[in-house]
Amino acid sequence: MKRAKVFAVLPTMLTLGNAACGFGAITFAAKVGPENADGSELLIAAILVFLAMLFDMLDGSAARWTNQTSDFGAQLDSLCDAISFGVAPAFLMLQYNYLTSNVSLPFQYHPRLLWVIAVLFVVCALLRLARFNVETEEDDSHNTFSGLPSPAAAGVIASFPIALRGLRELASDNQATAQDLAIWLIPAIKIALPVITLAAASLMVSRIRYTHVFNQL
Repeated sequence: MKRAKVFAVLPTMLTLGNAACGFGAITFAAKVGPENADGSELLIAAILVFLAMLFDMLDGSAARWTNQTSDFGAQLDSLCDAISFGVAPAFLMLQYNYLTSNVSLPFQYHPRLLWVIAVLFVVCALLRLARFNVETEEDDSHNTFSGLPSPAAAGVIASFPIALRGLRELASDNQATAQDLAIWLIPAIKIALPVITLAAASLMVSRIRYTHVFNQL
């Protein structure tokens, strides 16, 4: 019995690790400012989002492995996902645009428009998670999903701060070709990110079927 109780705690701790990473991502992203303009905080925040994805991937497997699946675990998982894959990536998108505010563009997004896109992403992530809870049966194999899973959408956005760090290193390279490529890509990515965020939000609430890659292994 004692061993069973210890195993029962494991999926819950993994799920809470997901939420801790999401909150950590928000905390580090909030540090972006004039005194922290090198992008290291945003890079750490992006890595924490991917770490949250790892916890989210493991908690369900741990629950099934220990035969501890429950409605409590499902609801807790969605609450944690709302933080890590809803609020955190939306905030990363806003802070990414703040971090690259000195990048010259042919046009600038209005701050209110960026805020609306971020809110739409959060709302679509919440709708996606709620729909998943309502439509998923207890014996569902989870081999496919209806709509883009929120971790995948969050991963798309979190990849941009990581790419930015690489591009900035490329811009400082001694090779002229590498510098020209980085100088062209950094503004292009800044323009594309809000559009991609909006597209990811729309895909989350769509009815497009996606394969669960992890469960196919």
